[in-house]
Amino acid sequence: MIKTTVRGLPAKILAAYASFILLGMYAGLLGLAWPSMRAEFGLEVDAAGVLLLLSTMGYLMGSFVTGPLAARIGSGNMFILGAALMFFGLAGFAAASTWVLIIITGFIASLGSGFIDAGLNAYVAAGHSARVMNWLHACFGIGITIGPLVMTAALSAGSWRTGYAVTAAYAVLITAVLVLLRGSWRNVSQRAGGLAPVKRVAVLETLRLPQVWIGIAVFFLLVGIESVPGQWAYSLFTEMRAMSIEAAGFWVSLYWASFTLGRMVFGTFSITLPRLTLIRLGLAFSMLGALLLWLDPLQVGGVVGLLLLGFAQAPLFPILVLETANRLGASHAENAIGFQMAGVGLSIAVLPGLVGVLAREINLEVLGPATLAIVVATAVLHEVMARIRAPRALAAAPSPVLGD
Repeated sequence: MIKTTVRGLPAKILAAYASFILLGMYAGLLGLAWPSMRAEFGLEVDAAGVLLLLSTMGYLMGSFVTGPLAARIGSGNMFILGAALMFFGLAGFAAASTWVLIIITGFIASLGSGFIDAGLNAYVAAGHSARVMNWLHACFGIGITIGPLVMTAALSAGSWRTGYAVTAAYAVLITAVLVLLRGSWRNVSQRAGGLAPVKRVAVLETLRLPQVWIGIAVFFLLVGIESVPGQWAYSLFTEMRAMSIEAAGFWVSLYWASFTLGRMVFGTFSITLPRLTLIRLGLAFSMLGALLLWLDPLQVGGVVGLLLLGFAQAPLFPILVLETANRLGASHAENAIGFQMAGVGLSIAVLPGLVGVLAREINLEVLGPATLAIVVATAVLHEVMARIRAPRALAAAPSPVLGD
């Protein structure tokens, strides 16, 4: 195993962090690029839903097969393939001359992101601490903070294509690093510490568990809290609330920065709240943030609400990923995490696309009430899941995002 002197972490974990920065950068580009992209290709506002749908199909395919694919070609080779596909997709965005080519390159980039996202989530959950998982997702937040800044600079310089070209260059670097580390990734079904490997179960056997479908639904809704404002806040601020593109890009970047800061805070400082309490608090403050985004009191409340949304939801995703093995057992966890990540990809396509349709029929001010409705639905379904899975045991356990 290749080691690094940075806090004693293996080089492959640092590579995982850098890969998640790439995933975040990719996710953070379209929201800012879309108005210019739509104008260039002469599209309706809700045409983004088509791109998101096809991209989601790629992501779903990638995330759904990570377990079997890693077993067949090895985790290292799967991660290399994912990064290479992301490069070709991002470069395609920068060079595409037609809307059809944009859709095709979105599919390719998202297929690669599915391999990396679901694969690294399963890898870290199988053999690393809660702190490593939390920082993995914090790195996604770093990337999705950088992405809008890159795109804002590209738009100011004259072209949204430059933002995709810069991100494609970073994908080349990640691919090269993953090639160098190809042989150092253990099988994701092997427990940490040299223990016996976990028995792998068939995909269909995992899908027969009702808890798996509830978990997919929770992740579907949870990520909507993140992706809907991330996709449409820039358009809301510039088209409905008279912000400049620089100011709107800045606040959207701060939204993702608040999201990232929350992950860092919950992963660094010792907070002794039970898991169930922490999840409920995160959802409650997310409701408040969505309400402020909607009502926009004093014409600054919308920005405050957006930042509160980012911070409040920060610990929720890592907690629920790490809880997968506790809810379903280690033998089902690898498959289930892949399915949950597929639910994430489906959410990113369906929910922002649905809000885009509502924005066309009403106006972009629908973002606030739509986000609030998604948060409320997430809270309700999570309570159903918590009650199915022994809520007293969940409430008594310490939060897995707090330390190792």
